[in-house]
Amino acid sequence: MISILIPMGIVLAITSFFYFMLRLLKVVREKAGFITSFLLLVFFSYGYIVGFWEGCRIGHIVALVIVVPIIILFLPVRMKNFTNALNLVSIVLILFPLTNVALSATGSSKQSEQDIGHVSSRGEQSYPERDIFHIVVDAYAGSTALQEYYGFDNSSFFNHLRRKGFVIADESYSNYPATWWSLSSMLNMRYLETKNISCKEAPKWFESEIRNNVVARKLKSHGYKYVYIGSGWESTKDNEHADIVYKGNKWINTEFLMALGERSFLKFLPLWVNYIKYNNRRNVIDSFENLEKALHLKDRKYVFAHIFCPHPPFVFGKGGENVPESELELVGAVWKNKERYLNQLLFTNGKLIQLIDKIFEKASNPPIIILQSDHGSSSSVDHDIWYDKAKPTTHMLKEQFCMFNSFYFPDRAKIIPNGITPVNIFRRIFNHYFGSTYELLKRKNYFVTNTKPFTFHDVTEDLMMPKQKQPENG
Repeated sequence: MISILIPMGIVLAITSFFYFMLRLLKVVREKAGFITSFLLLVFFSYGYIVGFWEGCRIGHIVALVIVVPIIILFLPVRMKNFTNALNLVSIVLILFPLTNVALSATGSSKQSEQDIGHVSSRGEQSYPERDIFHIVVDAYAGSTALQEYYGFDNSSFFNHLRRKGFVIADESYSNYPATWWSLSSMLNMRYLETKNISCKEAPKWFESEIRNNVVARKLKSHGYKYVYIGSGWESTKDNEHADIVYKGNKWINTEFLMALGERSFLKFLPLWVNYIKYNNRRNVIDSFENLEKALHLKDRKYVFAHIFCPHPPFVFGKGGENVPESELELVGAVWKNKERYLNQLLFTNGKLIQLIDKIFEKASNPPIIILQSDHGSSSSVDHDIWYDKAKPTTHMLKEQFCMFNSFYFPDRAKIIPNGITPVNIFRRIFNHYFGSTYELLKRKNYFVTNTKPFTFHDVTEDLMMPKQKQPENG
């Protein structure tokens, strides 16, 4: 609610300012109302104007807001009807970024274990008396992509994990190129199917799949408490199906505010920019702090955290310092700033090292830890591919799918092959630790776009390592 009240308060303040300034200048009420509506329309549709007006610059917009009011002042006509029309258009443009938020209402998953090919458990089984931590750092590139696309050697971080006993699956590729699809597939241990669901309905479906997933339900049936660390990102911000939820900034919808700012002149206001940066920083810091709080829970628990980092916006320096003049964008040109991505990745490394050390320090019985990303980075990716305006090249796909995948098993179980495919991770864990007999699925990688969220393009062959002739069951 506050996410809506804040921009609405700004709208009211700006509207009042424009209107009363015009009235002070002795402009008649109807023309003052029309000019105010026009200025409001331009203020909140800046992004749309630049998008549709090729070659448009800030100077053109400034000229527009000067020339049009002057013309209106000298027009000998009544403006009431025009004012009402402009008001309606302004309201639509202001509320447009809210549609995705409104459509992401929660739902319940109807998925059964039969849907994922569960056979049985092998007789009496002693379930592990240890916690499970599942931590997903968003858009954290795998070692191959970091070397090839960024010229960066991340071995110091990986070696630290190995010294702690982690296994690093160096040749891992995500099954899907983006968060919704990756988390929905991995947490339900199956590939996604083609569905007749529109773009507008998709957020609700994905949220249901992610929040009420098969992995969590199965672990709860084995006596685990489901502990959920809210990310601040709308789809993983909250979870009504979890036993315990740690929320960060639960009142602020950062995605909505960023979308509103990107399409309006708000992006040029330092106060607004700093406010958005603060919220993005707070969401990430809260995620790490809440993970530490979860360590103190006594019951056996499955802790899931989706941390929106090192994914942009780039608001952390490598030491955690604030980044001046950072682009408050999630996709597109922001990815071209490789230095800021690497700095935010180094910040993430530092926080993860601190967290892992504290997990081992606090745990009386070492837990199972899955530490991974949902997909790779996007420095080489053409933004148009997400909207079916361009086709992804193999070069783009390899970066987007190359993921970070690491695991800690206290018994040093050798159950994770180097090229583990995410859909099989929990199939392997349940088979080894819980006596299940899930079939291991053949590796598949599917590209999908925002405009056609359930049309899947098999790109497995494009992503196979040179030494791999056939995709194996990973």
